[in-house]
Amino acid sequence: MRIIFSALLITMCVLSKSMVAQTVVSLHHSNGQITNYFQTDGFQKAYADAVDGDTIILPGATFAPPSRIEKQLTIFGTGHYNTAESPTGKTYINGNVVLDNGVDYFHIEGVHIIGAITVASGATVSNITFKRCYISGGAVFASTGDPSTNISFIESVISAVLT
Repeated sequence: MRIIFSALLITMCVLSKSMVAQTVVSLHHSNGQITNYFQTDGFQKAYADAVDGDTIILPGATFAPPSRIEKQLTIFGTGHYNTAESPTGKTYINGNVVLDNGVDYFHIEGVHIIGAITVASGATVSNITFKRCYISGGAVFASTGDPSTNISFIESVISAVLT
């Protein structure tokens, strides 16, 4: 019985290790270069290395967001609907997403945001797209700066207040 339990325990450890290794965040630079991040903070590291025009691809996993998003990026997740999650799992961003100056033409797609979307105090953002996203904490685009414009929610679910 101990041999079977030990074998089962070793198998579970090996499988869990291989599952963690598959959580790869990819940063696709606009010049064609691709950088992969294998750490649990891969999203934050990819964001730190990204420049305007880059694309970040998030696998099915849970990620903490950068403290502020100030770059013109495209971010793709695996989706938040059950049909989209089967082979890969859902992509979650666990925390508030704060948009700041410089984020114009930002596009995010296929992500479940467990938190709110907000605009930083005094910031003005425009041409922001949320496509096929689920936003649990609502969205607030009122700030002390000029009004935010051209904010699109396409095939997205917002389960709290939108202001």
